[in-house]
Amino acid sequence: MTEHGIRRWVAGLCAVLLLSGCGTGFYQTEGEDAVSGSAMMEVAQVQETDATPAGLEDHAVRQLTAGADGEPLLVTTDAQAIPHAYRRENGEWQEQDNTAIAAWIQENQVYNRKYYYDTTGSWWAVIQNGNSIVQILPDGQAREVVLPEDVAPGKYVAIYGFADRGDGLVCFAANQTEEKEGPDPGGVWFLVDGETGQVTQTFSVDYGTDYRPVFYQGDLIIYDYVATTLKEYDSETGQLVQEVPIERPDTLPAAAAMTEDGIYHYFVGSTGLYRRPLNGDFTQTVTDDILLNCMSSNFEAMGLYVEADGAYLIAGNEDGKMKLYRLSIQEGEATAAETTLTVWAMESTPMLQIAAQRYQSLHPDVELNIVTGRDTAEDSVSEQDILRQLNTELLSGEGPDCLILDGLPVQSYIQQSMLQNLDGLVTESEFYSNILNGYAGEDGLYTVPAFFEAPVFATVQTEGAPASLEELAQLFESGACTAGSWKEIFQAVYPAVANRIFPNGESLDEAALTEFLEQTNRMVQSAGIAQESMPMASGTSNLMVTSELPTSRFALQDGVTTAAIFRMTGISQAVSLLTQREDVTLSPLLDGTAEGQFLLGIRAGTENLPQAQDFVRMMLEDEQIQQSNVYGGMAVHRDMELQALQQTIQDGYTQEERDTFAMNPLEYPWDELAEKYTGLVNPAAAGTLQTIVYEQAVQVYGGQITPDQAVEEVKAQANLYLQEQA
Repeated sequence: MTEHGIRRWVAGLCAVLLLSGCGTGFYQTEGEDAVSGSAMMEVAQVQETDATPAGLEDHAVRQLTAGADGEPLLVTTDAQAIPHAYRRENGEWQEQDNTAIAAWIQENQVYNRKYYYDTTGSWWAVIQNGNSIVQILPDGQAREVVLPEDVAPGKYVAIYGFADRGDGLVCFAANQTEEKEGPDPGGVWFLVDGETGQVTQTFSVDYGTDYRPVFYQGDLIIYDYVATTLKEYDSETGQLVQEVPIERPDTLPAAAAMTEDGIYHYFVGSTGLYRRPLNGDFTQTVTDDILLNCMSSNFEAMGLYVEADGAYLIAGNEDGKMKLYRLSIQEGEATAAETTLTVWAMESTPMLQIAAQRYQSLHPDVELNIVTGRDTAEDSVSEQDILRQLNTELLSGEGPDCLILDGLPVQSYIQQSMLQNLDGLVTESEFYSNILNGYAGEDGLYTVPAFFEAPVFATVQTEGAPASLEELAQLFESGACTAGSWKEIFQAVYPAVANRIFPNGESLDEAALTEFLEQTNRMVQSAGIAQESMPMASGTSNLMVTSELPTSRFALQDGVTTAAIFRMTGISQAVSLLTQREDVTLSPLLDGTAEGQFLLGIRAGTENLPQAQDFVRMMLEDEQIQQSNVYGGMAVHRDMELQALQQTIQDGYTQEERDTFAMNPLEYPWDELAEKYTGLVNPAAAGTLQTIVYEQAVQVYGGQITPDQAVEEVKAQANLYLQEQA
């Protein structure tokens, strides 16, 4: 596996750009963001040109940003790993003197990728596996930066992103314990005086900080990718000045620039280029064009610079070679939105944000209005109150045009004629019909999933998959079957039997729940799995937190561990199994029910039926939407998931690694596997009911309560919930 491995496919969707510069920008929506829509829409005209400087085609980009003087600064390394710096003067890139750094490298035989150049003419090199910094002055003198005491001895220290502040640098050191286990100790930001090479200021940050700082007008701006917020710190005191939420956590902002109307952070992904005002209320779209080379999965972005005329220079590496693209964006004519389409969801998710941006770009004549029942999963408003208000609107023939129905009482809505029939909306042959029509009733289809997650039984034995919970527990007790954690056992087995536990999503079958708890407890105890360190998140949408590649821990061997269970959120998850053995067989687990994700419905009687149908079709058929949901669920569209797998193999493995595969994952009969699933988990049995069961199950697994006690508690909570839904 390469250094980036499977994550590299995700990185293609979340290319991070480092930027600091001046200029004016253009964004697609004026007055409101693309997520909430606007009455006046402007369509950008984008021209992309290859601006790679002549003679640098064999170089690799290491840095593109603006120096403290605001001029663009480009740093590359040549085929011999020697760094070069270029500044643009009078429209031409002029190479800066690299004699000192080249001599230092050759003298010390230090070759790496982390070189930085500042506006004073100093070079900075990170050495010793990222544990220390050396400043090489223009006269050739080299001096090591003494790390701050906050960088604790006895820990692994990794030096990351630099930002030029005119009289020195701002740097980040990430601490890790030697055992690399337990809570992440976070890291330390520190400022280095360019005149003395001494650290002048430090302050600590929590785990989750992105390693690309921006030093702007005396303040430090960083991105917290766990909280998905921009954080602005006073560099003199280390105090937090403000924290700004980011509506698009699928892309990582990493830069700031002053424009005529404010300070902006820019960020980019495969869905487009965006900017977030530091002092504003929403993210703005600059452009979204999946066909741009600088947004393809083959392009690793390393930096961005905003020019005075509003154009963007985006530098990166394509197959290890430098590419510099220039995006020229011309303002289009403003047009009034003719229709307002309202989409309702219990809470906002990254996928919902991507969908909103994409729909708005495809339909600029429609104002898209996203309404969420609560702002976050921690919102104090109860789910019952939210649904009561929604139900009142639907019963009155009003309310949203489209609904995201995950965890909602879909059967009740259908029985009360609240949802529009979706029969014939898409060409069924292009989809896994058993999944697409998984919620169909006698009188038609009223909700469709855009994605699904599938409980899988993997084995290298010739025997078939276990037919019952009892047989599965016996496999665990014999040591023949494995899973990685309590959570993975629960999230694989629950959807495979959920429709037994909550028949029709309307009542609790106590006997089925008792069997589920007893048998999964046998699996947990026999596997010797330690207590979970993280509880399951609350909420109603996409509750299960699936490890990215659980199968990477499984080594199926004859006579030892011959089987494994896991919840497959993308067929790329199974790559590590299929590349180990050519005789691996994947089968649906137990009842063969999968769990639908991002369930789409249209309100019956909506006046905006064509626009609502366009939204549903986009979710099912649009390649950009599907590619943005890597590991968030498998595509119901037959071709989309295979395209993602092909890209995963291409980007995540070298040719040498592919040559060692026991079998080609692309040749596995994926369609045959998907078509074996017999149906979908009732939406009501997912969401809140699933959370109720999980919270009691983990207490059973930990020995705090018995299965019978858990059943009584689930019964009390579930009955109350079901009564309120009714």
